[in-house]
Amino acid sequence: MRLSRPAALLAVLMLVALALTACNLTDREETLPTATPTIETAGKPIVTIMSPVNGSEARVNTQVLITANVRDDVGVTRVQMSANGVPVKTSSSSEPNGDKEKNWVLDFTPLVTGDVQVQIIAYRNAVASDPATLTVKVVSVQATTTSLPNPGVTQGPIINPNDPTCRAVPTTGLNFRSGPGTNYGVLTQLGTNSVLPVVGRLGDNSWYQLNNFGSLGWVAGGFVNLYGSQCVSVPVIQAPATATQAPSATSQPTSTNAPTLIPSSTPGTPDLVITLFEDLDMENDDIILVIPAGQTEVVGEFSVTVSNIGSRRSDQFVLRLKTGRDTAEETINIGNVPRDGAASFLMEYTFIAPGDYILEAFVDSTNTVSEINEANNKSQIVVKVIQGS
Repeated sequence: MRLSRPAALLAVLMLVALALTACNLTDREETLPTATPTIETAGKPIVTIMSPVNGSEARVNTQVLITANVRDDVGVTRVQMSANGVPVKTSSSSEPNGDKEKNWVLDFTPLVTGDVQVQIIAYRNAVASDPATLTVKVVSVQATTTSLPNPGVTQGPIINPNDPTCRAVPTTGLNFRSGPGTNYGVLTQLGTNSVLPVVGRLGDNSWYQLNNFGSLGWVAGGFVNLYGSQCVSVPVIQAPATATQAPSATSQPTSTNAPTLIPSSTPGTPDLVITLFEDLDMENDDIILVIPAGQTEVVGEFSVTVSNIGSRRSDQFVLRLKTGRDTAEETINIGNVPRDGAASFLMEYTFIAPGDYILEAFVDSTNTVSEINEANNKSQIVVKVIQGS
């Protein structure tokens, strides 16, 4: 049958339409398996409060430090802590994409006595973790202080939450032993005002090895709070094979009977740490500096306290302030810091543009002092600089 010209043209158009439809179906089938996934593929961040333990006591009008381990497959950008439902501390990550795992140290100061419900939530941008909670019992005077042989200063230990060094603070009067167990001899006793660097641990974290001004010893892990982001990397120490027994009344012990606790190179060695680093005009835990209208810079004043927790006074050293955003730095020369002593210094730093800065303080920045631990010589604070109108 021969089609007329209009009918033939219509048939050709129908065949073309069918071919295009078949092509579209083929393309769709090929593209479905390679569809673009959603941007948010990771789960929620995970928060674990490491210290203090639930139900711990704290004194009213005294700083309380909370250490929380935060993990996330992508990166936590900020952490917020609330007390009885009121936000009291927010800390942001210094990393552009957040931190995949980090120990955050958050602080607040209770102003009234009673139970305080603390809640910590980690955020990956807008994605929030499940809250981690604990109860802190705020009292006028801690009951444990009456049983201490040496209760120490009433204001409590000075702890810098920005110091990454792993430090242990006893929660009660505590025996400082020559080995990780109650069958080891007692070297001395520690009070609740003690803040000592952690240099080792058992694999199950049941005992920690501390540096007590040049003397190494062990404390039970259940009676200390840990502070500092470097606590996750404290090395595991092998326990001595034989416990050090207390000498009998008739024995004549010599120094060779006791295990060697300190390498021969460490006696008489200083150890400088920054125990306080803050802005003099800080308000509400936030450091905000304003560049006056019509000007291009602002000068911040900062207080830096350097302590020597070693067993000998330090030699002369340099204290430096610097940010990672520019090449400017401020330095001062310091004569020395005595053993078990501290010295405070007022330093200025000039900011020449608005923005968020990580200001770092370096003690002994030229490495002229031979120390027990060179890894605890830096402290950081976050400074926000804004332009005034």
